Amino acid sequence: MNKKAFSIISILLIAILMLWISGVCPARESIPSSDTFIKIARESAPAVVSIRVTKKTGRLVFKQREKSKEKESAPQEIPFEFFEKFFKDEVPYLFEEKEMEIPAAGSGLIVGEDGYIITNNHVIAKVKKNTIEVMLNDGRRFKDKDVEIVGTDPLTDLAVLKINAKGLKTIPWGDSDELEIGEWVLALGNPFELSGSVTQGIISAKHRVIHKAVLEDLIQTTAVINPGNSGGPLINLKGEVVGINTAIATSSGIWQGIGFAIPSNVARRVADEIIKYGQVRQGWIGIFMHKVNDEIASFYGLKRARGVLVMDVVPDSPADKADLRAYDVIVAMDGEEVKSPLDLLQKTASKTEGQKVKLSVIRLVDGEKKEMTIKLRLSRRPTEAEISKMYKKKTIPRTYDKLGLRVAELSEPGASGVEITGVKAKSPAAKAGLARGDVIVEINTRQINNLDDYRSAVKSPKNKRLLIKIIREGSEEVVVLKIK
Repeated sequence: MNKKAFSIISILLIAILMLWISGVCPARESIPSSDTFIKIARESAPAVVSIRVTKKTGRLVFKQREKSKEKESAPQEIPFEFFEKFFKDEVPYLFEEKEMEIPAAGSGLIVGEDGYIITNNHVIAKVKKNTIEVMLNDGRRFKDKDVEIVGTDPLTDLAVLKINAKGLKTIPWGDSDELEIGEWVLALGNPFELSGSVTQGIISAKHRVIHKAVLEDLIQTTAVINPGNSGGPLINLKGEVVGINTAIATSSGIWQGIGFAIPSNVARRVADEIIKYGQVRQGWIGIFMHKVNDEIASFYGLKRARGVLVMDVVPDSPADKADLRAYDVIVAMDGEEVKSPLDLLQKTASKTEGQKVKLSVIRLVDGEKKEMTIKLRLSRRPTEAEISKMYKKKTIPRTYDKLGLRVAELSEPGASGVEITGVKAKSPAAKAGLARGDVIVEINTRQINNLDDYRSAVKSPKNKRLLIKIIREGSEEVVVLKIK
């Protein structure tokens, strides 16, 4: 074999080897290049805004801290932060709550060329009037009367703003249901007020629930998300919005590898509803629910714990009109299994008022299990105040009074006093140190025998103070409660 033939054969062998390598190593082709990230960041950035607000908030402070400022030069062996961290729950009378105004920041996504912007509800919740400022990628700023809160949806932690501008840049929505675990994504936003920041990562998981909002079905991602990223978009490699960044899992307050985003299919529906109607017309059945545990499942003849137990039905609600009853167990909606109360709430809220649904129900009739289908038409989810008017019997015991207490008469025959069954966090009662299980026996030296005595005593107190005698673990104690 001459040298020329040998060279030709060698080239052919190398070519065959390269083709074989490319066939067994396709993963190399799936790794995005820097050019891909650059293109997506460049095209998406104009649709992302920075949001700055001033919020009203209450903060517990050490009562003696103000006095200690006069002696700043004196050495302090134990700093205030030490007391606040370890003792504010043990000795609440040493602390008081002060209203403060603090600056905060977040992000948003332009969803309408005429100025509509979606963000997280928690970004703009409790803001001081006319303190929302929106800054575009090109440096333009809008504030005061040029920024309007169109509507909010605390259940999904989403809100829509509108600025006085036209011809704005938008980017297309993607289908979050089509996301795959391991898929590359970019997070854009305003972390730590560093506007125009871009980070990359992958989709780590789907359908996460972290209890930051009532309705959660979150996307988990490794894209770096920090305070200020909330409300910004999560974008796939097609340049489509697949999520709205909302939270992180952390023990330090900064990113530790786990971030969460609201799926685009949820965000898009909420934004469209708010823009069109000023609110989200979430569907509502009208029931009080309880989780089905193993014992309840066994009682109803279910092989495993699933569904929800109807505790009661709101009068004149869709459930009431369809003859859904207390102690029914709902196991499916429109053929899809209902796993838990949260699952049913999410399924219902994903539909709008007026939609018809079919509920698969198990009912006990004379001790026998009966399976049935109940058809009903969903209505708009009412506010808590509206539910209260419809169903006072059930909502009054579930709410706190103006002191921040829930109380009940003692069950022992002839016993005097009322028992505290609940204390609302940061309420006047909580600040006074009252706790669940305490028995109130006197208020302003007046004996308390029953609920009527209690209601009368707290109705119109003089000088907004109550001297309350309680029995706690067999001992008498007295606390002073201040009413705002």
